[in-house]
Amino acid sequence: MKSLLANKFENLQDTIKVFLSKLLHRFSLTCDIWSDSGLKNAYLGVTLHFVDAEANLRRVFLGLRQLNGSHTSSLIRRETEKLLQEYGLTFSSAFKVVTDGGSNVVKGFNDDRSAESSQADKSWIQQALNRVKSSVGIDPLKYWAPLMNTDSRHIAMLAMEVLAIPATSAPIERVFSQAGMATCKHRNRTEFELLNSQLIVYCNLYVDDL
Repeated sequence: MKSLLANKFENLQDTIKVFLSKLLHRFSLTCDIWSDSGLKNAYLGVTLHFVDAEANLRRVFLGLRQLNGSHTSSLIRRETEKLLQEYGLTFSSAFKVVTDGGSNVVKGFNDDRSAESSQADKSWIQQALNRVKSSVGIDPLKYWAPLMNTDSRHIAMLAMEVLAIPATSAPIERVFSQAGMATCKHRNRTEFELLNSQLIVYCNLYVDDL
């Protein structure tokens, strides 16, 4: 069973790498930290969000990084960069980073990419997007996509990047809850790698269709 999972994980990760190498726009990230009930293990999780060539919103769970020692802002930033490097990406290509507002996480991305959202902000963003869609009668992504081949390419690209920003850090929070991490105990590196493989396969089922 472990060998089947390992093969699936390797094939899936290769598929993701190839697809992400063809990104047309900058991507956005959500980052969060989860600790088990005994506070013995801590994990940084990252999801990546972008608009594909067919003007569809896409999300990829990049994986976990096990955090050792104090969860400083520099550690969080460094581990995020390492996770991106596993997929041939650099942090310089990130448009925005959405977090849950934890001071150490926010500080780790304390530049123009940081996007901390309040509950009011989250509600306003969703309402604004819904108004655009209902008033115009089209999907905003489908509206901007054809303009990528016109003189309005630069503003269209910016619009696509903005529309790909998650309104909240919920995507990575759902990864932790759906996987039942609260009941998991990971005493060694092998068990962590198994967990990480399971989550990447489970959370990226659609990637086979890319």
